[in-house]
Amino acid sequence: MGKNNLEETLNKSIEITSFENLNLFHFKEKLTELNQRLKEGKFHLAVLGQFKRGKSTLVNSLLGTKLMPTAVLPLTAIPTFIYYNPSLFVKVCFLAKTSKEEIFKGDIGELKIFLDKYVTESGNPENKLGVSHVEIHYPSELLKKGLVLIDTPGIGSTYKHNTEMTINFLPQCDAVLFVTSSDPPITEVELDFLKSIFLNVPKIFFVLNKIDYLDDDEIDTSINFLKSVIKKELKLDNDVEVFPVSAKKAINSKIKDDKNLFKESNISFLENNIWEFMEKEKGEALKQAISIKVADVIGNILMQLKILIKSYQSPLEELEEKIKILQDEINKAKEQKIYVGDILKGDMKRVENFLDTEADKLKEKAFDYFKKNVIEICESNEPAEIKIKVDAYIKKAIPPYFEKEFGIFSRNFNKRASEILTAHEDKAMEVIETIRKNAMKLMDIPYTPLQGDKGLKMRIKPYWVVNRWDTTLTAISNTVVDTFIPKNKLKKKLLNRYLGKLDMLLNSNIENLRWSIFQGIQDTFREFNFDFDRQMEEVINATKGAVEKAIYKRQNQAGEIDEEIDKLQKVIEQLEQMKSQIE
Repeated sequence: MGKNNLEETLNKSIEITSFENLNLFHFKEKLTELNQRLKEGKFHLAVLGQFKRGKSTLVNSLLGTKLMPTAVLPLTAIPTFIYYNPSLFVKVCFLAKTSKEEIFKGDIGELKIFLDKYVTESGNPENKLGVSHVEIHYPSELLKKGLVLIDTPGIGSTYKHNTEMTINFLPQCDAVLFVTSSDPPITEVELDFLKSIFLNVPKIFFVLNKIDYLDDDEIDTSINFLKSVIKKELKLDNDVEVFPVSAKKAINSKIKDDKNLFKESNISFLENNIWEFMEKEKGEALKQAISIKVADVIGNILMQLKILIKSYQSPLEELEEKIKILQDEINKAKEQKIYVGDILKGDMKRVENFLDTEADKLKEKAFDYFKKNVIEICESNEPAEIKIKVDAYIKKAIPPYFEKEFGIFSRNFNKRASEILTAHEDKAMEVIETIRKNAMKLMDIPYTPLQGDKGLKMRIKPYWVVNRWDTTLTAISNTVVDTFIPKNKLKKKLLNRYLGKLDMLLNSNIENLRWSIFQGIQDTFREFNFDFDRQMEEVINATKGAVEKAIYKRQNQAGEIDEEIDKLQKVIEQLEQMKSQIE
């Protein structure tokens, strides 16, 4: 089913659930949420490239305007998200929730001055302002189609841990534009980075920029060289596709509306491939996942309406008996839900214990790693220089070390939590389906199972975690006694002091890491429980609630029953037709 047909089905379903006399408002909320997720199903494309590869110019060429400043090197670990909006505005968001967002509304010419204050090392050294990310909203046709461009610090950053932060962030994106050029050919730094991101990204588009500086033979030579290097370094069996472009010609052609220049830029081939991947891979997967869930919601609505009709047509005495039976089944399901919840709590506790164990292992590993280097500094320097050297080493080494460990920890625990929750999702679905199956059997309605939520749990908007690792050793000052201690003994004394302070510093960083992941585990399990509660409430309303509504109406508004049955049958006919179209 195409996206437009799915949207049409959703809109019709929402319209039907809006009828007050049907009492389907809880289903309307679910369908409205799915409709919103379909509309917001953006395609997130991260752009990576070493400095002076033309990364910003390529972003501008895709947007069709000189939006991103090409002379600025964003040294801080701050990503820029570029979304569609009818008019230009920029929002700078901060790590501290108490900080007020900075908003820019002006023309593109003033944008560079505004951005310099937040995303460059000169304007915001070491991100002292605590910027989380920047959002640029712009009326580009490309963005209007659902593309979100993400400009990352990536390669060429002064700070090594920016690379680790980028790698931790990339799995949430749908694809990456890896921008290189022939001046010089792909470097060792780029290859190392490429190897790191290769296993963390669903799709990489390899772009050879600045082909306007080469003749035809040189372009072919550069493409073949880049292909062979990538294929060899990434150990690929299949051929590599490289997109040669001139981002400079592309942006100028769009500004001047010059078709010949646009053709020379070769940008259309890259754009077409991005859209083809977006439609086939991302778009189709999202539509399929939402279609399954919409079919499930319509299935529950049909069950409720059919139970309602049966309840209108059955003897009241029989309905009273069926209510008791349904309540017994619901009570059993609730007991099962408690049982599932108890097991889930146990699994959650085991994951938390595992987290504590792994954190202790990391502390031991980190202490051994840093201890070795601190010992070397203390042994090879004079006592007066040791403090300066150790402080400088710690400040430089802590962020990349812990940013890398943060990524490893996060991936491991996300995988473990996902495996546990998958089993619990199956059990939760089984509990829900037991109520539905027994209710439909009791009311003599053909049973149709649900397909489930799986496949829909995707991030609509990637998040970027900017961590502030503690790099400050507690101040160590020399005592009067130190001046009378022989140099070798003084070095040993200073080493012991530093190792003690190092132990405290590592404890602080590991606790920050552990707490961050612990909070993620808590949020994930809390969301599961919320979804389980909501689904249970929905199925109870659709079964027992429908019978209770019918009993009330027959006792108080018997004259309206026949007319309502006719309306319900027409609604059922519409819904069954819509359901068959999306299955």
